[in-house]
Amino acid sequence: MKRQQPKYPALAKSYKGMFPFKICTTSFIYPDHYIPNVRMLGPYMDEIELLLFESQKADSIPSKAVIAELGQMGREFGLSYNVHLPTDIFISDRNSERQKIALETMARTIDRVNPLDPSALILHLPYCEKSFSDPDVRNWQNRVFQNLSKLISAVQSNKIIAIETLEYLLDRYTLHIVTNGFLSTQQIKMKNCGLDKYFSSLTTSEVVGHNKPRPEIFHHALSAVHARKQESIMVGDDLEVDVLGARNFGIDQVFLNREGIRHKETITHEIESLADLKDLL
Repeated sequence: MKRQQPKYPALAKSYKGMFPFKICTTSFIYPDHYIPNVRMLGPYMDEIELLLFESQKADSIPSKAVIAELGQMGREFGLSYNVHLPTDIFISDRNSERQKIALETMARTIDRVNPLDPSALILHLPYCEKSFSDPDVRNWQNRVFQNLSKLISAVQSNKIIAIETLEYLLDRYTLHIVTNGFLSTQQIKMKNCGLDKYFSSLTTSEVVGHNKPRPEIFHHALSAVHARKQESIMVGDDLEVDVLGARNFGIDQVFLNREGIRHKETITHEIESLADLKDLL
């Protein structure tokens, strides 16, 4: 007797192709496996992130048959995929044997999902050393460089490997958000995206009564966490609101200029990708 497909509530409308950027969701919105989730979400989204968090169980990595069916649904729905690689093993592990297992597992996973032509392969590189002394940092960097070089050889383009930058920053800095908007809305967004664990505080224009780039909102953000201007830095992708607002308040700035916008402003730092923060900070 054939098992019936569970019935889940469909989304209210399709967001496919509505914006100049892709609308993406994760593969486990409904309490089911990859195929039912993609079948429900595919008609409404531009891209789905396949979450392959676990690697230890026999069925953790999708079978070739599942990958083939996902590929067929991708063509059917005009859908692309990105893949979040396992997070229970790390190529930055201090233990050489676990390091080797992680590298082999990542390479095997990448090979398995390759038929889907993923737009990105998302990789965690947690800092595993005992301290932040120069020797320990160099050991970690050397380990990551060597293993990442080996992993890159398993993909057609090194540009599709995306490092979880927030994990890197969280090990070294206390992170805060300063945003224009309503507090409850931002809290919901952060929780739904799994970002709430990374940030120690959230400062909104609703609470402060002033929008960025007004100095009052930056003053409130720093005062609330007892931070000083000289030990703080603002990272933002809006030149006027984020970067110039921070500069005028007197703190260093990092302009995330993904679009290569031309300007004549004097700013502290400018980067093209969040991944560049690792070299900068």
